[in-house]
Amino acid sequence: MAAKRQPRCRTKRTTMAISQLPYGPGSTLWAYWIKRIPEFAALPTPWTSLRNALIRAGVPAHEAPGLATNLMLATPVGRAAFYAHHGKGDG
Repeated sequence: MAAKRQPRCRTKRTTMAISQLPYGPGSTLWAYWIKRIPEFAALPTPWTSLRNALIRAGVPAHEAPGLATNLMLATPVGRAAFYAHHGKGDG
């Protein structure tokens, strides 16, 4: 039996693998990272530190920024840290 092919994201200039990791809301990995948000919120650069930790943990580099933002905005502590560094974005 042939190996199953990895899904790919195709754009004009690049083709990249799409992660199969189950790390969205409700997943075990989501719960793990949500519990760690206060740890990252206390750092001088919480979003960047979280993004880098996600990449080191195996999240594809092209997906890590969006996941870091989603995780930060999913908790009150994370939102406060995110908005303190990036502004509320009301304007």
